[in-house]
Amino acid sequence: NIARDFSDGVLMAEILSHFYPKLVEMHNYSAANAHAQKMYNWNTLNAKALQRLNVVVAQEELEAVAACKPMSVERLLIKVMKVVTGKIRPTPRGPRRDSAGPEMPAHRAGGNRGGRGGNGPSSSPTRLPKSPKGGGG
Repeated sequence: NIARDFSDGVLMAEILSHFYPKLVEMHNYSAANAHAQKMYNWNTLNAKALQRLNVVVAQEELEAVAACKPMSVERLLIKVMKVVTGKIRPTPRGPRRDSAGPEMPAHRAGGNRGGRGGNGPSSSPTRLPKSPKGGGG
């Protein structure tokens, strides 16, 4: 049951920790059955990671995920997926994807679906996010 698996926030913390290890410290999250502990995990994750990744999650949404409401975790996963896949850029204080800055260059604003055109490897679209692990991987 996906709603139950994500209800305590630990699995979401593990997912974010995989992509942003400096942003999510797993020792802050413990498996929980009690609603209060689930909300502590979600509020911690929201304050320390989701907000920095520019993922806006209302308190009601967190409550719904912790209470295993139908489709609540799926909606949250879609928001997180958009950031991880690079469709939404994290805030300047959070992890950076590249050195291009917060706005897309004008020559790429018209769409870059085909992945053609450009000047060398730096102009090709990046589908997977660069992890802030440092160095070249």
